[in-house]
Amino acid sequence: MGFELSELGALTELQGGLIIRGLEHVANKEEAAAAKLKLKKNLKEVELLWGRDGPTTDADILDALQPHSNLRALTIANHGGTVGPSWLCLDIWLVSLETLTLEGISWSTLPPFAKLPNLKRLKLKKISGMHQFGLRCGGAPGKCSMRLNRVEFYEMPELAEWAVEPNCHSLTSIENIICIDCPNVSVMPFSEVSCTNLRGLQVSGCPKMSLPSMPHTSILTDLYVKGGDSETLLSYDGKLLVVSGYGGALAYHNMDKLEDMAIKNVSCISMQFPSSSSLQKLSFRDCKGLVLVPVENGGEIQEDNSLLQSITIWGCGELFFRWPMAMGESDTIYPFPAPLRKLDVWGEQSMKSMALLSNLTSLTSLSLISCGKLTVDGFNPLITVNLKELQVTSSSTLAADLLSEVARTKLLPAGYVSRLEKLIVDNICGLLVAPICSLLAPSLHTLEFQYDGRVKSLTEEQEKALQLLTSLEKLHFLWCYGLQSLPQGLHRLSSLKELHVVGCLKIQSMPKEGLPVSLRKLEMNWRSAEIDEQIEKIKRTNPHLSVEE
Repeated sequence: MGFELSELGALTELQGGLIIRGLEHVANKEEAAAAKLKLKKNLKEVELLWGRDGPTTDADILDALQPHSNLRALTIANHGGTVGPSWLCLDIWLVSLETLTLEGISWSTLPPFAKLPNLKRLKLKKISGMHQFGLRCGGAPGKCSMRLNRVEFYEMPELAEWAVEPNCHSLTSIENIICIDCPNVSVMPFSEVSCTNLRGLQVSGCPKMSLPSMPHTSILTDLYVKGGDSETLLSYDGKLLVVSGYGGALAYHNMDKLEDMAIKNVSCISMQFPSSSSLQKLSFRDCKGLVLVPVENGGEIQEDNSLLQSITIWGCGELFFRWPMAMGESDTIYPFPAPLRKLDVWGEQSMKSMALLSNLTSLTSLSLISCGKLTVDGFNPLITVNLKELQVTSSSTLAADLLSEVARTKLLPAGYVSRLEKLIVDNICGLLVAPICSLLAPSLHTLEFQYDGRVKSLTEEQEKALQLLTSLEKLHFLWCYGLQSLPQGLHRLSSLKELHVVGCLKIQSMPKEGLPVSLRKLEMNWRSAEIDEQIEKIKRTNPHLSVEE
C-alpha cells in the first residue's frame, strides 16, 4: 500500500532520517509541497529517490521538496531533470549540511560545493555529462574556507579531470578521496602543494589517472590503487607496502615508518632499496626484468640505522644483473645490510658469487634455491657463525662446497661450535662426509634430503658420517627417486624422533636392524606389503611409535 506525500505534512515533529521513494509518480509541485519538508526542523537526514523507469522531468517538484536548513545529510538519486533545485544549486540554504550524495543526475549546473559552509563529505555517482569537476569556491584568492574533507566519485565514464581554482589550490581540508570506475579521469590535484593533508586515497578502475610518486606526502597512510579487474596494484597503510604490477613511481622518502614491503610482478628497468630506517621485512616476487642498482655516494641502506631483518627474493631472475661483482673484498658493494637475519633467494640466475653475502655475519637463516650460477667464489665462512637454518637446493654442489669450506677454514673464532639446527639439501653424497658431519654434530636436529635421484644406497663411509650426527631428531628423505634402501645404521641414531620418507618409490624394505627406539613418528608413503609387515614388527617393540602414510 502506498502513501501520499500529504500524509507527511502533518508530521511536523518528525526527526532522525526520512527516505522518500517513487518520486517519479508525483504529479506536480503542489503534491510535493504537501510534504512540508521545509518545516521539519528536527530531520537530520533525507533521501529523495526517483525510480529508474519513467522519471519525471519537472524541476519544480524537486524545488518543492526543499528541506529545513538544519538538515545534516541529503541524498538525491535518479532525478530526471536537467536543472537542480534552486535551494541547493543557487542559494546557500542548507547551511548545516555535512553530507551530500548525488547519483544518476544530469543537471546542467551542479551546486557550488565549496560554498556549503559545513559540507564535509561529497559523493558523486553516475553523473551524466560531467567532464570536469570543480568545487566552485569563488571569492578572492586565499579566502577559501571550505571544510570538505572527503570526496567520492563512482561510475563516471565522462569525467576527465578535477579542475582546481587558484583561490583553493591547496585543498588543505580534504583528507580522503575515492575514485572508482572513472575510466577517463586523468588529472587529480595531487602534488607537494595540493591535497597536502590527504590521509586516504582509493583508486580503482581508472587506467588513465596520472599519479605522482606515491605517497606524495608522509601524511598519506591509507592508499589503495586497483586495476580494472579490482586486483590491488598498490596498497600502503603506513607500515605495510604491497606493490603488485604497479607501474608508477614510489616516494620512499615519505614512508618513514615503513616496516614491511612486498614487491610483486613489477618489471621496472631498475630500482634501489628504500632507505627507510624502520624497514624490517622486504620481499621481491616474480619481478621479471627488475634490476637493482647501487646508489652512488653511499646511498644504499645505511647499516648503522637499518632494522631490516628479512629479505625474500623469489623468481626474479635478473635482480643483480647490473650489480658490480668486485674481485676483492675491499671493492665489493654489498646489496644487503650487515644486520640482516634472514635471506631467502629462489631462481636468481644473476647471483653468481657468494661475495655478495660476505658481510652478512648476523644471518640466522639462509635459503638459496635454484641459483644455478651461484658459486662458492668469495664465500666468507663467518656468515655461518650465527646460522641456525640453511637450505641450498638445485644449485649443483654448492651446499657441500660451502660446508666443506667452513669445516676447513681457520677464520672462525677459537672454540667455534656450529649453531646450525636445520639443514635442507639435495646432495646426499656431498653432505654425508666426516668433516661436514663432525662440524654439524653439536647442534643439527633436522636434516632434510630432497629431490636427489642419484643415490641408490649409502656407502660405508656415508653411513659412518651419518652416525656422527648425534643430535639429530628429525630426518627427511623427500622425493629421492633413486633411493632403494634407507640407511642401515638408523637404529644407532639414539636421538631420532621423526623419520619422514615421502616419494621414494624404489625402497623395498626397512633397515635390517630396524629403527631407533627413540623414534616417535614415522611417515612413509607408497609402502609395499613387505614394508607394512616390517613396520608392524617394529611397532611391537616400540609401542609409542606413530605411523602415517
